[in-house]
Amino acid sequence: MQDADTKHFKQPTDFIREWRKTIGMTQTELSRLSGVDQSSISRYEKGEYIADLQKLYQLAQGFGLPYNALLFSPPPSLSRLLSILPREHHAVAISLVAEVLEATLVSSSKNGD
Repeated sequence: MQDADTKHFKQPTDFIREWRKTIGMTQTELSRLSGVDQSSISRYEKGEYIADLQKLYQLAQGFGLPYNALLFSPPPSLSRLLSILPREHHAVAISLVAEVLEATLVSSSKNGD
């Protein structure tokens, strides 16, 4: 349960469902790819649990994303891109977006942004 001071701040686990839906993955698929129990994924998405750093890392790996991608909601352009691409091309598109996201995050951290 969140108190009044923190209810407006999103937790990294708040974005799990957004990324999963954007990518078009089920909880079961994410569980298989990440090694995180499906029931835990469900609880993270419902806000019943907050994932620790190890679980966030595993989930990001399951998505094929850099470890810190779950700190942000998916870019709207990714949703649009995946909506027009055949499903068999989704993995390549996600991989490319992940590389760009990781490069941007690394660059921002080096510049102190």
